[in-house]
Amino acid sequence: MSFLSTNGTDEKLDDSIELSESIFTIETENPSDKNVIPMGIHVYCDAEQTTFEEVAGICLNKDDRTMKSLTIRSFTIGFLFICFMSFYHMWYYVTKLYALITPVTVILISHLMAKIWSRINGVSWTMKEHTIVLLMTNVAWTFSVVYDISVISYLEYQERIPSFQFIYMFFFVVSIQFLGFGLAGILRRFLVWPSSEVWPSNFPSIALLRILHPSEISANRSVFGDETHLSLWQRFLSNELRFYFIIVIAQFIFYWLPGYMIPVLSGFSWICMIKPTDYTLAQLTDYRGLSLGSFSLNWYSITYFLESPFVVPRWALVNIGVGFVLVAWIITPIIYFQNVWKTREHAISSSTQSSSNWSAMGFVTTFTTFASLSAVFVHTFLHHGKNLWQQIKYRSLDKKGNDTHCRLIELYPDVPDWWFLIVSVVAVVVIMIVAHVSNLLEWYNVLFALSIAMIFVLPYGMVTSITGQLIQNQAVYFLMVIIVGLLWAGNQSKRMTFIAIGYTTYCQTLYLVSNMKLGHYMKIPPRILFLVQLIACLVCSSFGAGIQYYFYAVKRYYEHPDAYKFESMFDLTNVGSTIVNNTSFITSQMPQNRIFFWSLLIGALLPIPFWFASRKYKWCHLVHIPLMLATVSWMPLVDTGTMLTWLIIGFSAVILVRRECWKRHIYLTSSALDAGMAFALAMIGGPLVYYNVTFPSWWGDGGESKTGCPFSQINAALAQSFDPETYGT
Repeated sequence: MSFLSTNGTDEKLDDSIELSESIFTIETENPSDKNVIPMGIHVYCDAEQTTFEEVAGICLNKDDRTMKSLTIRSFTIGFLFICFMSFYHMWYYVTKLYALITPVTVILISHLMAKIWSRINGVSWTMKEHTIVLLMTNVAWTFSVVYDISVISYLEYQERIPSFQFIYMFFFVVSIQFLGFGLAGILRRFLVWPSSEVWPSNFPSIALLRILHPSEISANRSVFGDETHLSLWQRFLSNELRFYFIIVIAQFIFYWLPGYMIPVLSGFSWICMIKPTDYTLAQLTDYRGLSLGSFSLNWYSITYFLESPFVVPRWALVNIGVGFVLVAWIITPIIYFQNVWKTREHAISSSTQSSSNWSAMGFVTTFTTFASLSAVFVHTFLHHGKNLWQQIKYRSLDKKGNDTHCRLIELYPDVPDWWFLIVSVVAVVVIMIVAHVSNLLEWYNVLFALSIAMIFVLPYGMVTSITGQLIQNQAVYFLMVIIVGLLWAGNQSKRMTFIAIGYTTYCQTLYLVSNMKLGHYMKIPPRILFLVQLIACLVCSSFGAGIQYYFYAVKRYYEHPDAYKFESMFDLTNVGSTIVNNTSFITSQMPQNRIFFWSLLIGALLPIPFWFASRKYKWCHLVHIPLMLATVSWMPLVDTGTMLTWLIIGFSAVILVRRECWKRHIYLTSSALDAGMAFALAMIGGPLVYYNVTFPSWWGDGGESKTGCPFSQINAALAQSFDPETYGT
């Protein structure tokens, strides 16, 4: 019996390792007692044959080709979810609710619906059918996420122009969706087929699907033996389905504390609370300052920007952690206390929303943002250039690689590249015609916007595929903001159109590639995957365009006094605010901002010494400068305390995995926390917020700052006039 061991690194495992079954002999504290919890991560229980340990305990290394996938049942359930999600999420924007239909809720609710259907027709509900539903709704979910960032504010602006017709908006939105779909298919040979592109963000969904469709006896149960002789803790771990739903229920109950009753737990600055009137202490210890000693217990705020920390590999966590310490706790305080660019006129980590006034954190992270643009190209060339060239030369539909999943998926008829090329060409032609006829943007500038997306999607896609980070990319957005500021200063229509085309195409491509990798792991036939993604793209974009046109062009919701003003999350930053203010980041009035262009040179140079050093010191190969720079660049948009809490949770999970041996439990925990939070938000952010049912005001509200620290986001001058008696009233 063979088994899989680890050596404490994330390097590729020996290809000669073969895992024949899912029951292994493992080392325990007492070899004579087979019911104890294993010591260390000597093996992966339920591990599958693979070349990378991240995939070992999650993805099946076998396939049942007779299992049905695209059926009337799976298509009907998936189609209903797409339609409902498209309508609900648009309604969510209009009504200012914050209860969303997430993929994990779709997995659970669709499972219940399909089980009822199975009782009626007597046909069993398969894991591949379930995956089809998830793939379809993933398209609708990611569409709503990207729609929120770059498209919805653009459409809101255009709908106020009388000459802008529904037909323009419809084809504009649909063609953007298909641009991403076509480009994703072309990039399969680089981002889907290689076994090194693991896309860890898919692991929680795969883990949940597998426990909902058990096909074999779990090795965990074989390790523990008969449940009648187990302790309470051993029983908790031995049954994965029970383990999952206990955490879902616990998270649902607990989330009411930070999400409704005790908001201060979302950013608990306990050190600052000791002496809230000390301005310097507030800047150093507040959740929105440098967060020394602060933390969050709100899973929604922790994962909203950074996704789940449980799926990030440990080497990536180390890179992000080093970047965080350097930027937040070393460089930023130096910039602040040296008063560079008069940064002491603002809170140390505030978002000034101005391209002429800078906080210390905003100054540093804008620098790292632009540095990541050049760093990602140099890093990709040095570390992956040879492999990319080999993939261009030798990878084809018939030669995807020797990975287990590739060999299994090759048994199905594949989708020719020209299918995706046709989709891309048609989408490009349509969007050029729409932009030109409606006077939104010249056709050649449409191609310019698309070229930026195409240039960055591969190098950043390779970072995302191995870390689960950076689909939403501040650096790419900022680059487009600077370009439109230089080309069309004062022309809001052209600026927003350019960004909507370029940035949305970039994000949609990576989201759809991730979806393709999910289908790849779950052995969905490629042509069925192509069809369901094609239909999902058409339906969700059509619904999204139609529903927004109804709310705004017909009902003219934006004229309502309480109407929600749509803004991209990036509009809250120094660079992104130039779109809202209709100004340029680089102007004759602000020549000092040109200093940020030097970051491009620094970013290009930083990966080089580590690449040379990696020839002698193997650990240097794990230094990932683009990941380090781009992730910490989320601050101050992401609170410092949020990133610190995220890192603590991630490192804690790494330690837990080393002790307990069940890596699948970590991914199930991530999925369960998402599910419990989603169900709690459905009640808190739904009826309670909609009907303005608030919890009584008390100390747990955290005052006006919501962190219990009133000086976190104000400058020293305003702090002088602070009245403790009126705080929070």
